Amino acid sequence: HRFESLDSLKGVESDSPKFTCFGHQWVLRIYPGGSINETDGCVSLFLKLTSEGSEARIHYEVSILDSNGRAAAVNFVTSR
Repeated sequence: HRFESLDSLKGVESDSPKFTCFGHQWVLRIYPGGSINETDGCVSLFLKLTSEGSEARIHYEVSILDSNGRAAAVNFVTSR
């Protein structure tokens, strides 16, 4: 995905197309400038369950790659 076209103002979100995994529909929601409550210079990324009436408990991992396909040095802060 090409993220350079996304707005990088704090609190502005962009959703991926919906995808199905394990019988549920999901989107990845990214805030390129960070969500409203984040420190300046952060990017916020959320996995959002979009199937109506569904609940799921999952474990997932996100990798951020540089333009050469190598893992970028990043700090992750997770919340529920």
